[in-house]
Amino acid sequence: MQVIPKHAGFTLFEMLVVLVIVALISTLFMTRITTRPKATAPKVIQFLNDERSNALKRQKPTYIQLRRDSLYSTLTQHSYQFAGNLNDVFSGNDQSLPYKTLTVFFPDGTMTANDFTLTEGSTIYAISTSPFSNKIRFKLQ
Repeated sequence: MQVIPKHAGFTLFEMLVVLVIVALISTLFMTRITTRPKATAPKVIQFLNDERSNALKRQKPTYIQLRRDSLYSTLTQHSYQFAGNLNDVFSGNDQSLPYKTLTVFFPDGTMTANDFTLTEGSTIYAISTSPFSNKIRFKLQ
């Protein structure tokens, strides 16, 4: 007569625990593979957002002036030196001016509207400010 061991296999509970662990590990692994890294905002957008925040904190308007090779904030007197050029901003009689006001950030969070493109290296950014939005928008062209 053969003796059959009482514990010859896995119980249903043990199998379910193993399946749950495998499912969790595969979920973590798949989300790591399938998620794209978020596009970081270019430094010019970070500069503009910082100056907008400063206008809100200090409750004073800040004028962002375009100079020949930089953007300049009248509130904090910080500047952003860009390596490329701003397209279609200086035109006609503006060529002889030392600066041009690009946008104004007001203490209530609004800003003046302006659209411009910035070329840095081989990358072209289309940047847009709007009084109806609280974000400075940009896209790659």
